[in-house]
Amino acid sequence: MNSFINPPMVNNSAVRESFIKRKEKKTGNSSNAELRPAYKTKLEAFLNNPKVIIFMTVITVWALISDDIRQWVVPKSGDDYFSAGSVVCFVLFMSEIILASIAKQDYFMSFFFTLDILSTVTILMDIKWFNDAVLGTGGSAASTVQQTASASRVGARAARVVRIVRLIRLIRVVKLYKHAQQVMNEIQLEDETQEMNPADDQVKRPGDDSQKNTTMQPINKEEVSVIRKLDSEAAPVGATESPETASRSKDHSTRRDSAVVDEAAQDVPSESNVSKRLSDLTIRRVIVLVLAIMISIPAFTPETYGEAVTSYDTGLFVLWQLCNKSDTQTFKVSLDTYIEYNSAASNPLISLTLQWNSGKNITWPYAGQPKRNLDDMRNSDTKAYSFSDNSFIADAIIDISADNQMDSWLGLIRTAVVCVILTVGALLFTQDSNELVLQPIEEMLVKVKRISSNPIEAAQIEEREAFAMEMLRVRGQQGELQKSEDEKKKKGKAKKTTFETEILEKLIVKIGALLALGFGEAGSEIIAKNMAGGDEIDPMIPGKKMMAIFGFCDIRNFTDATEVLQEGVMVFVNEIAEVVHTTVDLYGGSANKNIGDAFLLVWKFSEEFTEEDPVKPGDLRVKDCPQTRQLADESLIAFLKIMSRINTSAKLERYRHHEGLIERLKKGYYNVTMGFGLHYGWAIEGAIGSDFKIDASYLSPNVNMASRLEAATKQFGVPILISGRLRDIMTPETQAELRRIDRVTVKGSEDPIDFYTCDVDFSNLTIIKKETEGKAISKAEKKKLKVKSRLQRKELKQKILDDQVKVSKLFKTDKEIVPMRIGFTQEFKDEFENGVKEYLDGRWDVARSIFEKTMTMTKIPNYVDGPSKTLLEVIHEHGGKPPKDWNGYRVLTEK
Repeated sequence: MNSFINPPMVNNSAVRESFIKRKEKKTGNSSNAELRPAYKTKLEAFLNNPKVIIFMTVITVWALISDDIRQWVVPKSGDDYFSAGSVVCFVLFMSEIILASIAKQDYFMSFFFTLDILSTVTILMDIKWFNDAVLGTGGSAASTVQQTASASRVGARAARVVRIVRLIRLIRVVKLYKHAQQVMNEIQLEDETQEMNPADDQVKRPGDDSQKNTTMQPINKEEVSVIRKLDSEAAPVGATESPETASRSKDHSTRRDSAVVDEAAQDVPSESNVSKRLSDLTIRRVIVLVLAIMISIPAFTPETYGEAVTSYDTGLFVLWQLCNKSDTQTFKVSLDTYIEYNSAASNPLISLTLQWNSGKNITWPYAGQPKRNLDDMRNSDTKAYSFSDNSFIADAIIDISADNQMDSWLGLIRTAVVCVILTVGALLFTQDSNELVLQPIEEMLVKVKRISSNPIEAAQIEEREAFAMEMLRVRGQQGELQKSEDEKKKKGKAKKTTFETEILEKLIVKIGALLALGFGEAGSEIIAKNMAGGDEIDPMIPGKKMMAIFGFCDIRNFTDATEVLQEGVMVFVNEIAEVVHTTVDLYGGSANKNIGDAFLLVWKFSEEFTEEDPVKPGDLRVKDCPQTRQLADESLIAFLKIMSRINTSAKLERYRHHEGLIERLKKGYYNVTMGFGLHYGWAIEGAIGSDFKIDASYLSPNVNMASRLEAATKQFGVPILISGRLRDIMTPETQAELRRIDRVTVKGSEDPIDFYTCDVDFSNLTIIKKETEGKAISKAEKKKLKVKSRLQRKELKQKILDDQVKVSKLFKTDKEIVPMRIGFTQEFKDEFENGVKEYLDGRWDVARSIFEKTMTMTKIPNYVDGPSKTLLEVIHEHGGKPPKDWNGYRVLTEK
């Protein structure tokens, strides 16, 4: 079918399957389904059903307002119906709590579990039968009136607190909103899927009967154009599909359809763990703050600690009624009772005046009794009650200073409590935002700044932390070590959930580590400038001139190894690279380039150890100091250690008996052999490439010289060559260990250069199997080994800087280097040096006799000295006589 007439279709089953997987991924059901019992999953799904949430929210609202509606519009005869409704609410809420405790993780005995229990128990106060039984408010006999009144007052106070606590259940509204938002997102996704898969469009592909019942739908125009192009490139127009091709097309279509739906589903927002945690903590804080304030305010009002006295006003009314009657004795008794009762009240009576129109007056306190001076009292400390008619006026004044004092100190406490609540609440809110958002962001910024200032060191942040712990362990500071481990454990226990900020923080460190790993030391400035710069990335920054030692090493017979090992050649190279890079890193260098079978290694001199060359203005040179000479020694020691480890590695030993390599090379065994070259000089450090791809490396003829030295090792039959310029900046002790073997000029340079080698023989080495060899090493163990290596590197570097360690002593003490050099005597070296001197001075006949002697002069059985053999060949090529234009050096014809 022509795709330009009928647009590509989306498989409905693929869409549905992808949608379900996407939904499970968002809800987390797919990961928990295998770990949790099925009934718990079903119960949780039931409780999280939007219909159930809406129903329980309606029940919650009803529980909050039902008692007020009852009091407002329903007569007493309808109380039983409302009580029955409260019982139903209580049963529903308790059932929900029990089901949630069974189904939901971390709910039982949690904060919200406690709140739900409290708010559910408060519903009992709305049940009439419960109140009658507990508070005794159901009796009607006269003897129980006082008891009923007291119980009613207690119930009224409790009801105020109960209604406050019951407000907790309004938290369901927040939950309902979240679920409504989630449901709307899912409905939106379903609508989008339905738009892509209408049921009424049935399309059958030609030649594919398996598509009979498959629902198809055109996807959007942009996707149509892309897929048309892919389809048109994949198969010619009019081509007929074979069954196998049709099957593959179907699989491709299914994968494509799933990918389309997955891409559409990416737009559905998913709440992050940080958002969930912050929302949860905010809700908790708000609930606690509101409850604390609403409960504390009634606790600090005078009405809570005493009942209002109403006898002042009503007593005056009673006196008025009695004063108009002829029974004066009853009036007098009532007057005395009024004065006695109110004088002993918490707000005592201080003045009483009764006046009749007839001119009769009664004033209390009576004559001779102590009287309070009202002028000494504040107006706010007194309160007046008055009653009058046409014939009688009664005025009473009471002292309310005690109430005012109580109200004052309660007000002080109330203010202090509210301030404490608000302060603690503000601190808690700030703490939550700091711990979950602000502090992680600040830590991310710190890490970014570290990466921008020193990418190489910053990339090892995690290792540095482990390094600090290892330092404490080495130094025996057990107290500090235990403290650090306890804090780490405490922090780990406090964080049961991995937050996105923590993931981002780790991601920044990983990105920094990958940048440092990819760019290396040469690209540190590129990383730093771009991390500290603006929004745009500019990797093409100007280069920087620097001084360094350049080492080049190459794997011999690599083409043969590649053809024999095939896919396994990557493992082969990486196993060698691990030895090379680890050793170079330990001895102060860094890896720069991995070029298939070759490695470029660099030992940089820091700016404090370089200066302008006074002989050649504009050029640089290194300062003559112990630190620079020791670094030069380290480069040679590193290469010697690599040779030893390559020949003693149990990992690489298995290649010796590899049948394919043995057959290819026509030998009884295969040895991993490498050549090494070392040179020193200036180079331009920077980015090489374009905006599409860059490499951070070094450009200089000195880098090329290191490569030529490595290549020349094949001519001289030695594993390593060192330039005379590098030899000159080594320590005298190391210089004494080297042997000059020739003086040549190389292509592109007219200046002659001395070639030196460090004699080594591998016949005395034996395979060393490490404890970890052949065992599966955990990530923690690998990290520990790496940290220990860095610990050794840092310790060695510091001792070298402090001139406490002489690297050259390793020639006499190292267990790997000594066996390789034991067969080369000082007599052999002196004799060969005499031969080279005669050779350079042009007395080739003398030199030839010396080289013939030194060729087999070592104490190594069947060993033929390569440099002696090479120089003899040079002499023979020229007929035993030096050329007429001989100036003490020759041109190295081979690169």
